[in-house]
Amino acid sequence: MPKANVKVSKHSVLPPIIPERETKFLENIQKFIVSEIEKVGCTEAGPAEEYYVIYRNVFEMIIEHVKAYKNILTTIKQEYDAFVEALKKGQRTAFCLRGRLKVLACEPTTLMYYKKRITELEETIKRTQRNSERIENLIQKIRIFRTPPATEAPPPCRKFDPSKALPGLNHKDSFNMDALAKHLAHLEKRMLELKDDMLTKYLPVENMAVIEEQLHHALNRRDTLEAENGELRHWIKRTQRNSERIENLIQKIRIFRTPPATEAPPPCRKFDPSKALPGFNYKDSFNMDALC
Repeated sequence: MPKANVKVSKHSVLPPIIPERETKFLENIQKFIVSEIEKVGCTEAGPAEEYYVIYRNVFEMIIEHVKAYKNILTTIKQEYDAFVEALKKGQRTAFCLRGRLKVLACEPTTLMYYKKRITELEETIKRTQRNSERIENLIQKIRIFRTPPATEAPPPCRKFDPSKALPGLNHKDSFNMDALAKHLAHLEKRMLELKDDMLTKYLPVENMAVIEEQLHHALNRRDTLEAENGELRHWIKRTQRNSERIENLIQKIRIFRTPPATEAPPPCRKFDPSKALPGFNYKDSFNMDALC
């Protein structure tokens, strides 16, 4: 028996014969895996989620192909999916806990930074308020020095918020004396221009009714004159036509009354009494009966 066993072990074992149908199925599975990996763009290092989806679909194809082991493979797949889902849930929980741990670890440092920032901001606000009060006093002095004495009471000044920048200036220029002086000069120049415009370009509201009445009267006058102008043009055209007709009629009357031009009489021949008349002899020229 041992010798027989030794002899049998010396023979080579033949590989299993795979049917052609199974070979095609395996080739299709391999092509499907390669094509899906190329579509998704996965690499060997990951992502693991994409590989998991691809091979889960392949496993489902195998379950549908192998009918004899379908129940066993389905149970294995369900257990595997449950295990993977538990791993995912654990990863999500660990990620959330890691984030909370970081937040809790940073809270003392963040609180310290916030307190320090609050102190810096309070000092900045106090410094800004002091500078604003100083600048406002300076501006008031400049206005008092440059403004002529007014008969009417000046309008109440608006309250100035030191935490905001001046209109037309940014925060940096709001604390620059040169920029403030230039801005003040620009505002005064603009105020003078507006006063001149009020006197030249604008009219008080009380005069609007008078101006509207004058405008209405001028429009009516224009319409009346346009109507009269049209009538006068029509009358001039009609007069010109009548004048032309009268001139033509006068020309015809002159032509009709002018007598026709007569021809000049022929020159008379001188008669010589010593000669006989033409067609008569000399004797008959003196006979009245022959002449008649």
